[in-house]
Amino acid sequence: MAAVWMRLHVELRARWRAWLALGLIFGIGSGAAMAALAGARRTETAYPRFVEAQDGFDALSGGGGTDKSDEDFLRMKTHPAVASAEEIVILAGQFTIPAKGAREEVVVGFPEAFVVSNPSGRVPYVTNRAKILEGRLPDRANPHELVVPFTVRDRYGIRTGDQIILGMGFDDEFGPVEEVPVEVVGVVAAPGDFEAVGQTLFSILYGTPAMYERYGDLLPQPLPLDIRNLGFHLKGGSSAAAAFKQSIERELNIDIPVIEPVIRSGVQKTMRLYAVALLVVGALIAVATVAIVGQTIARQTTIDSSDHPTLRALGFSPSRLVALGFLRAAIIGVIAALIAAVTAGLASPLFPIGPARTAEPSPGLTLDATVIGLGCGALFVLIPLITLLPSLRAVRAAALERDVGEDTRRSLIARAASGLARSPATSAGLRMALEPGRGRSSVPVRSTILAVAMGVAAVSGSLVVGESLTNLIEEPALAGFTYDALLPDDMNEPTPEHTAERVAALRQIPYVDRLAVGTALNIVVGGADSFLVAFAEDGEIGYAIIDGRPPTDMLHGDLPEIALGAVTMRRLKLKLGDTVEFAYPPEGAEDDEEGEGEEPPPLMQRARIVGVVAVPPLPFAVTEPGEGGLATVGAVNSFNPDHRAGCCYVAFEEGTDLDEAQAALEEAGFEVFPRTKRTDLATLERMSRLPILLSAIFAVIGAAALAHVLTTSIRRRRRELAILKTLGFTRGQVRTAVAWQVSTTTILAVLIGIPGGIALGRWGWGLVAAYFAVVPVAVAPLALVAVVIPAALLLGNIVAAVPARIAARTKPALVLRTE
Repeated sequence: MAAVWMRLHVELRARWRAWLALGLIFGIGSGAAMAALAGARRTETAYPRFVEAQDGFDALSGGGGTDKSDEDFLRMKTHPAVASAEEIVILAGQFTIPAKGAREEVVVGFPEAFVVSNPSGRVPYVTNRAKILEGRLPDRANPHELVVPFTVRDRYGIRTGDQIILGMGFDDEFGPVEEVPVEVVGVVAAPGDFEAVGQTLFSILYGTPAMYERYGDLLPQPLPLDIRNLGFHLKGGSSAAAAFKQSIERELNIDIPVIEPVIRSGVQKTMRLYAVALLVVGALIAVATVAIVGQTIARQTTIDSSDHPTLRALGFSPSRLVALGFLRAAIIGVIAALIAAVTAGLASPLFPIGPARTAEPSPGLTLDATVIGLGCGALFVLIPLITLLPSLRAVRAAALERDVGEDTRRSLIARAASGLARSPATSAGLRMALEPGRGRSSVPVRSTILAVAMGVAAVSGSLVVGESLTNLIEEPALAGFTYDALLPDDMNEPTPEHTAERVAALRQIPYVDRLAVGTALNIVVGGADSFLVAFAEDGEIGYAIIDGRPPTDMLHGDLPEIALGAVTMRRLKLKLGDTVEFAYPPEGAEDDEEGEGEEPPPLMQRARIVGVVAVPPLPFAVTEPGEGGLATVGAVNSFNPDHRAGCCYVAFEEGTDLDEAQAALEEAGFEVFPRTKRTDLATLERMSRLPILLSAIFAVIGAAALAHVLTTSIRRRRRELAILKTLGFTRGQVRTAVAWQVSTTTILAVLIGIPGGIALGRWGWGLVAAYFAVVPVAVAPLALVAVVIPAALLLGNIVAAVPARIAARTKPALVLRTE
């Protein structure tokens, strides 16, 4: 073994720069992957850690109860499950943002807005604390200061120092009593202020105890439980919230609309999209690093094994040669692991991302010991494994006493191209790119081209995913919004004549391009509340079909047709052609609920699944994206003959301003619910730059691998370069030969990588579309991909500038004498 260590020492002195370069490339790429994976873990856990750090409430009460509100209030506070409770009073249900600069006046009213105060002065100062993002918390003794959550700032453009007007108090019709100007002194984030998938986000502004003392007389007396609420800390923590909710609603008939586990679940679904994106980014960077740099390491192993025949002749056994290869790889692995750990640590302040960055209770530098430990261990194992096959091949070749290298036959392409080339420098560059050479000067050209092709494929695939994401954002129909607005009818049972009049009136509005009469039903599918959206078959609004076909009025026996959302299909493990059973309320059930007597039982219906569809989220629905179904009005009438289509769906002309169209419809007397962006797709839009970032990372990894290839190639072929200079090549011709070498390698890699990248991008986008339950339309940005070719050539030649300069400075006499 002493001979192995001696040989390793000799190689280390001669080749440490190459090994260090490989360790740097692999370490930086792996460190970026580890940073993304650690960032995903940090993003995933940010909100639960935030709630714990801010001492968030476990539950909040709402309205309901009996006429004995004070007694009900006391019974809630003294409930056996309650550890402590804080009174939360709604002082105002409206605020006005005055016009300022280009901003027009904005009025936000109930139930979208609440201004709250805690008379004891503990919220949001001590418990359910607010994290200050801008400015400061309001002075408890000042009745005219408040803070707004960051979501209100982002939605309405409110900033610290702005003046807004509160519609303070409530009259008999729940309207404001007095207008009170106040100053916004800070922007905050508190538990419950974050966007949540499947949940409505209200605008809650935090006032002071002095505000309650000053304006509490404007509230109805005695305070009803609709505006007098409690925030609870439970003895069993948030895990006891569900049981507490059931107990209060059953015993006191008081609504508990907010419990921390449900809020946390919805917020986690939003943040999980960012975490999943980081996981995907980390995995892609890791795969690209292994694929691209792994080829380079394998190539370096082949080059380092060129002396194996000589060592074999001197008595090295095959096991010692294999051990030598593993020790080389272990050194590179140690370097890569150290660089990766440092890179991951230095990149940690970039995470978490999205709203989790706002929630993060401990921002800044952090080390995820689990991810970094596992990542460094994987590197230490993976790099020797990558070198195993080249090492064994080199040992076998040494045992057969023949030179190590790739196929020594001349490339037919190189011979043909050299024959057409007018310049000797061009001919030399083509041979260097396409011919592996012989013996000690051999270069693995196939692995070189493959490594660069993988980089080009990664960049091209990222561009396809990025363009497909942009297309999804710009085409709402792909997410189910084949219409722009829903117009409910104010009649409980609209007659056909009334519906026809509404349709005729809509066709007179210039913004309206297409419309369809339709309806929407509450349904329960597989135990989950959902909605069934229906369009008239003869309407002009279509369906966003992911698979199968649109539903029609056709009956299969007595079964109507239905298309289900992708998430519903996955949840129930259904496929096209299956039969699904769902429950729906009988006509007039809502009226019965308000009257006396028991609630009528739901009716059951079965339908044949003919399609998988992107389900549009209704403005009044709180359902998971991708849950629900679509059918025709005729299908609904087949199982519910008493139902009357109660709304119209409208699509506007292309290029129409939605606000202008909504104003025109409202002026014509229609109630309008414009399409709203899905929370998960809004999150996806905010991540739209990730594919571009990935492309840049892949380009850097590929360029670094190419730089290493060129440097080692020139070192291996210094004898050939010395001969060319002896034959009369000038420094400029040598640089030209290297330029032709890198250009040829790049062109071949592009021809292989771009088609592979487009296919990879389409496949990747299909996975993304399936996850978000949207129509999987992949877009190949041919213009951008076409730019990859000149960009790759330019980048390759920039990378080749230093190796070409080194090659041009080759000293023939010195090289030929040592050779």
